[in-house]
Amino acid sequence: MMIVSRFFLTATDWVQSMKINLDLDGVVFDWEMGYSDWLVSCKGFSRHELPRATTWDFANWPFDAQMGFKQHYKEFIEDGGLAALVPIQGAVEGTQRLSDLGYDIRITTHKLFYKGLHRKAISDTLECVEEWGIPFREFCVVTDKSQLDADLMIDDGPRNLEPWVALGRKAVGYRQLYNQNMIHNKNLLWATTWPEVVAQCE
Repeated sequence: MMIVSRFFLTATDWVQSMKINLDLDGVVFDWEMGYSDWLVSCKGFSRHELPRATTWDFANWPFDAQMGFKQHYKEFIEDGGLAALVPIQGAVEGTQRLSDLGYDIRITTHKLFYKGLHRKAISDTLECVEEWGIPFREFCVVTDKSQLDADLMIDDGPRNLEPWVALGRKAVGYRQLYNQNMIHNKNLLWATTWPEVVAQCE
């Protein structure tokens, strides 16, 4: 785990605020669409070859998840793809609303995939976050998000949500095709839009 930066607090009263661990890719930013758009424009894939992922390992995409996917993603980072991501509809307004409600937002993300590209991956991600005005107090790069205690997690990844709620912690899962088959847990609420995320937190 690495805390990359500690930024401004936009909550009205941070001493009394509840802390949210907020994921970025698939929750705030449409990473999947950004990556697939790049594959179409820069690598010659056709749009119909890149449907929405139905599994966490992108098995329905037309290249090997362990080789082709990783090599293309490395080039995507090198090409500045992480700085060019676009928010999911309602995410900017939704995160700002959570901050206005008094939540202390800690961004939790895992970006350290390729040696030599750590600085670019992190700086491009921060650039994107600040460009779109996503409020936060802490920015943490971490593999095991269950290490970071908080009152609530907002995430889309089964590998993040499952160990979190297994510890008895509350979470809001952002619905994607690849998390449809997660086992029911009373601590896990679901949202398919950002207004639904906010409603779960009010």
